[in-house]
Amino acid sequence: MELNLGVPSAPLRDGKTSFDAVAADVIALWNAEIDRTTMVAVSRSLAPVGDENGYNNVFFDSNTYGEDMGDALAITITYIDTGQFRHESDIVVNSSYTWDSYRGPLEDDTDDLHRVLLHEFGHFLGLGHPDENFQSVDAIMNSVVGDLDALQLDDTYGIAFNYNVGGSYGGVGDNDDHGGTFATATVISRNDTVSARLGSWDHDYFAVQLTTSGSLTIRSTGDIDTYGYLYGAAGELHAINDQGGDGDNFLMIGGMLTPGTYYVLVEGYSGSTLGEYTLQVSFDSDPAAGDTVGNTFASAASLGLDAETSAAIDYNFDIDYYQVVLTQAGYLHVSSTGDLDTLGGILDGDENVIAFDDESGEGSNFSFRSRLLMPGTYYIEVTGFLGTHVGSYGLTTRFEPVEGELSTAARLMNLSVRTGASGAFGPLIVGFVTEGSSKLLLVRGVGPTLAGFGVTDYMGDPRLTMYDSAQAEVDANDDWIEADDALELALLADEVGAFDLTAYLDSAIQATPSPGAYTIHVEDYDDEAGQALVEVYDADGLNVSGRLLNLSTRTQVGLEGSILTAGFVVAGEGTIRLLIRGVGPQLATFGVTDALADVRIDLFNATPSIIGSNDDWGDAQGDIAAASATVGAFALDAGSADAALLVELSAGSYTVQMKGVGDASGQGLIEVYEIPSQADLLNGNRGGNRTR
Repeated sequence: MELNLGVPSAPLRDGKTSFDAVAADVIALWNAEIDRTTMVAVSRSLAPVGDENGYNNVFFDSNTYGEDMGDALAITITYIDTGQFRHESDIVVNSSYTWDSYRGPLEDDTDDLHRVLLHEFGHFLGLGHPDENFQSVDAIMNSVVGDLDALQLDDTYGIAFNYNVGGSYGGVGDNDDHGGTFATATVISRNDTVSARLGSWDHDYFAVQLTTSGSLTIRSTGDIDTYGYLYGAAGELHAINDQGGDGDNFLMIGGMLTPGTYYVLVEGYSGSTLGEYTLQVSFDSDPAAGDTVGNTFASAASLGLDAETSAAIDYNFDIDYYQVVLTQAGYLHVSSTGDLDTLGGILDGDENVIAFDDESGEGSNFSFRSRLLMPGTYYIEVTGFLGTHVGSYGLTTRFEPVEGELSTAARLMNLSVRTGASGAFGPLIVGFVTEGSSKLLLVRGVGPTLAGFGVTDYMGDPRLTMYDSAQAEVDANDDWIEADDALELALLADEVGAFDLTAYLDSAIQATPSPGAYTIHVEDYDDEAGQALVEVYDADGLNVSGRLLNLSTRTQVGLEGSILTAGFVVAGEGTIRLLIRGVGPQLATFGVTDALADVRIDLFNATPSIIGSNDDWGDAQGDIAAASATVGAFALDAGSADAALLVELSAGSYTVQMKGVGDASGQGLIEVYEIPSQADLLNGNRGGNRTR
């Protein structure tokens, strides 16, 4: 280890006379825990410093070979050749920080080189961050520096697994009862029972030879928490399970196995899982293990549109396919029942996923409604969660036909609002109206992901709640990734063309509301102010009677220079007439005491170019008052300084921006209304819906 950390300007608190001495002490601590390898500390090294130069350099700098280190305390860079062998690692300590070497609680104004180098030399030796691999342990190798200043049990177990030879470490040590690799696996028969024991960071391999096709049922028994895996000779995974058996034991079934050698891997829940277990293996000459439902589209079982059936996931990675045929357009509702943790989806004939769900039903069952399906053949897919669960399940389908003529006429498809919210702004409240029939919506409250679009003052942890017109909660979400339908939310976002949510703290729901008025409330979990984006996507598309009718949002405008921005997308054929209003002074009649005194709105197209503006609504072209009455909006006082526009738009993306004249601040309301056609009015289809 080529140490070039130098000498501090003042004595270090732990008595060391140089930073190189701190590093040498850390190297000695790691060396005491490992066999077969020794790190050699070279203080005041004369070796050249550089990337991929054949030397393991350890030094201070504010960047890593030209790359900014950001707020990282230190970075370990490892170089790996094409054979996956490490041939060099350099440790760069960030010189932008104030460094000392001490023990005890971490201090706010001085960073401890001792504990940081303990962490970085762990990376040098091949250890990762246990807390980023779903482990909750005390470890110097956790990703966030803390009050720990010494190696912990998890650290020493981890390094022993990589380097030691005197224990039972996954077949590496001398005292292991079963091999830790394919080559050293214990050979067992296809119907066998074997006793075994796991030591610290141990794992056991067993080899099973099949001379005929069939399936293997493999289970563990005992008092320790075990995982099981079944691999083919080329390393392909055939089965995996954690707790499918009794207690903490696994139960897995490898199906569709052809003649050859297979390997069973048994490991504990963690490196500290110690104790005895029994492995039982049994062979079934039926490769499909009794499977009765086809695993391909060609062998799919036929199923009615309003039907109930029962079947089973018979082995790991088993897939059941059902074929449904639609003779008219409509929506397909599909759900599972039973104790098995199932996933379900609908695919078209080209294997495109139309809908997908995990746990929206009761317990671990799926339940979903497809988007609008045209007449044709579709396939329902049922699997066990992660391919690891086997057992019986029930399946129910219900078809919701769409009656009448379908239309592709222009309509509002997507609605969005972005502005400051929480803190001094208060919650962001967005209202919208649907009509015609129930419809599938994707609703999102976005904060942290906005950073990817250059927004620096984003809301840190948005929480989203949807209410109906009676203020009853329809649905809510805080962190979208923790939702039961997180996978379907991601799939739905891709389907409607929404950008990916790159932060788990953003929020999202999918809803299928009946026609009516709804509001979306978005606020920060800790009530910290920041920019937030609310989006409402029509996931049903065109050709449906249900549609989004209008958008409204009210918030504080002008605070810290903020403006209120509303966006919408027009899709379909022809044009649509819209009434767009920016309301400030008129809010006083509803008891709002801090309303904007004078409002201006600007309408942009996707270019973006301004295609319409208004300051005082009385100066706008068209009969604003008549249009307001037609859509059921409250009247604006004659001569008020509110703003409004009447526009006719074709398909495209549009944005409305609202601000106070003279950069004034106060409460403001944006409204976007679709103006019904004369035919709609004559048929009584539209009018009288509004949100405030």
